[in-house]
Amino acid sequence: MSTSSQDLPTIPARNRLSRALVGACYQESEASSLIEDFRSEVLASAAASLKALGHTDAAALLADVAAIVALPPQLAARRPVDPRSKAALLAKLIALKFPKDAMTEPVDGETLTVYVTPASLGDWDWWLGRFHIPAGETTHRGSHSTAKGNNGSVKVLLTGVGVSALYSAEAAGGTR
Repeated sequence: MSTSSQDLPTIPARNRLSRALVGACYQESEASSLIEDFRSEVLASAAASLKALGHTDAAALLADVAAIVALPPQLAARRPVDPRSKAALLAKLIALKFPKDAMTEPVDGETLTVYVTPASLGDWDWWLGRFHIPAGETTHRGSHSTAKGNNGSVKVLLTGVGVSALYSAEAAGGTR
């Protein structure tokens, strides 16, 4: 079954959370409230999205939902990123160019996490190329793949949600 990025509602919800957290909402009570709102909003839609990507094992499904919904520990424990930093500016550029396809989280002034939900392996290859990542440099965990690359002097941590299902579909006779 093919699923496009528009069918997966987790990216817009994560974009809202990311913008709120990056935009000076780092007081502990506000961040906790945003995180809880985000979890309740996304949990059901993430589960439905992962089922659409071919999950049949309930334990694996819950593990993948937890991986998508959980915020990286460095996000909760870090100081606000300067909005003029290279990573924050790249995050804004990606959000403007790809509002439905990517979600970004600046880790610090020089590192950016980018989450994408490619509709095909061709889309995934494009994102890998965009951040100068050789295809063999990806790590596959559950339904998603991760890789480290760069955009100029900004380190990029790329996560492709549902990429493993795309590789499975290709192995079963699909196309790139």
